Amino acid sequence: MAYAELHCHSNFSFLDGASAPDELVERAVELGLAGLAVTDHQGLYGAVRFAAAAEAAGIHPVIGVEVELLDAIVPDPAGVVGPARRPRRRRRGASEPVPGAEAVEGVPDRPRPERARLPGHRDAVKEDHRGIGDRSGARAAAGVLAERFPGRVHVELSHHLLPDDDWLVAESVALARELRLPVVVTNDVHYAGPDGVFGRTKIDLLDLQSNPLGLDRSDPAAKDDVTTVNQLYLPANRPIIVQLRSKDVIHSFGVPEFRVKQDAIPGLTIPIWFVPNVTTAEMRTRLGKPEFQYEIACAQLCGLGHARMRGFVTVQRAEEFQTWMDASIKEQSESASDPFR
Repeated sequence: MAYAELHCHSNFSFLDGASAPDELVERAVELGLAGLAVTDHQGLYGAVRFAAAAEAAGIHPVIGVEVELLDAIVPDPAGVVGPARRPRRRRRGASEPVPGAEAVEGVPDRPRPERARLPGHRDAVKEDHRGIGDRSGARAAAGVLAERFPGRVHVELSHHLLPDDDWLVAESVALARELRLPVVVTNDVHYAGPDGVFGRTKIDLLDLQSNPLGLDRSDPAAKDDVTTVNQLYLPANRPIIVQLRSKDVIHSFGVPEFRVKQDAIPGLTIPIWFVPNVTTAEMRTRLGKPEFQYEIACAQLCGLGHARMRGFVTVQRAEEFQTWMDASIKEQSESASDPFR
């Protein structure tokens, strides 16, 4: 049976999706999917890269967006959600302004809904749009949407082995039957590979020799995580997100050749994004220095050990990186099963 994934987030959904659009397309081709939709949060930021990659790979692209609303079924007479085409603004030097297009400083062009915020928190509270436990509310919402968009509303079914998922899928199927709505099955994809999630860490598991990150190996998400000390391996020509943390004082992650520098602050996890496009081997050839290494330097005066705060990055071709990763996971698995290693 042909299957197309219709709910997928790329790394253009910042701090949510983990894979670039071309990586998602590559994985979809490997899985033999008939088509793929990228539905990033609140915008079409990755649509061009996704469409180009899909066309090159010969897979059918579906362009979408996931929009979060304060209330999805309230009337929208002002066209806030689906606004009418706005008049063009006056060009510089034009003699007459376009009526109604005057901008007022500090006032948005279109009204934004107010959303509750936790005390002392800048981000709005996100409601659980699944409506867990609210059958009447879910039925009312689905009914209004089906009336407003006849023939274009489906009930989405996803299952990620979470405690509520069996119940939620059963309730959603019952709702679809009651309202005679079609269903669509998706995976709500957030990464291209088999995991893409870092395992849980605990400060009481920290060990400078055997577990420098305090990784909890009992967490299923940690089974394929690989740890290294002062050595970072990266694939070339792929977007990289480094999650920076500090165990003691403020440090700074800096690789001059990448034009990257970011402070690491205790108590925070700070992501930085970049694309290494020259392998270590290529750089050695360019410079005529067979011993060249990309160096990670700490750009903060972090204490007496500052002079020793050095690490190295090895940038490899994609297939070389995958070979290293597979070997490291295998070695780690063997070590975990042998208590004497």
